[in-house]
Amino acid sequence: MQEVARIARIAVGAAVALAQVGCSRTTYSLPGPPPRSVAEFVRHLVVVFPAETGTSVEFTGEFATLPSDLERELGVIFPDIDFSIAKMLYLHWGLDPVDLLIAKDKKTGRIVTYLWSLWFTSPTSSFGRIFQSRQWVTVQELRGATVAVAKLVAHSMDGRIGDVSSTHADPTKFLDTDTLGVQLINSQGHLWRVMTLHFTQGAGGVSPEFVRFVQTEESGGATFS
Repeated sequence: MQEVARIARIAVGAAVALAQVGCSRTTYSLPGPPPRSVAEFVRHLVVVFPAETGTSVEFTGEFATLPSDLERELGVIFPDIDFSIAKMLYLHWGLDPVDLLIAKDKKTGRIVTYLWSLWFTSPTSSFGRIFQSRQWVTVQELRGATVAVAKLVAHSMDGRIGDVSSTHADPTKFLDTDTLGVQLINSQGHLWRVMTLHFTQGAGGVSPEFVRFVQTEESGGATFS
């Protein structure tokens, strides 16, 4: 009976969201100022996500524990960002678990970006903002940051990282960029995605542009931005 009541509560929340919130295919938004805390952001997302996707979600009130070495590494590389993984539930046949990775600006408390488990829905296009939160002098420096973030994404899917690769921009292609790629291996040991950071180089240093999660044959063969 408790489970039925929880499912009913989520369904009612979705109906309210559909009636009150306008849908956007690129962002989730509610009237008023942007959320200033992780808890507030999650509450907003729980309301808006069903209106956007048709899938209801619920926050369990718990956060995953990050490995201490990874937490220290991220703290050194991204001193202005707090990373957390919210333990969520989504309504399928019943309530099933899904993770929500959230990056928050330490100074303002505002959400920089977020990322659902990669098997759950398309990655948010704003994920590259993590790398735009600070300046980078060398490609090697940016490479270390890319690997650290990939470790975090892999941890959120109970996986690990694989090989790290890089490519140089083709001068014959319009708006081509350099890339850094890190393989994401899932809990079954299969290559699931390649997290690819696109960036440019100039006199002012290295400028991250955007992140793509490239799917492999084992996960559909398509590419999501």
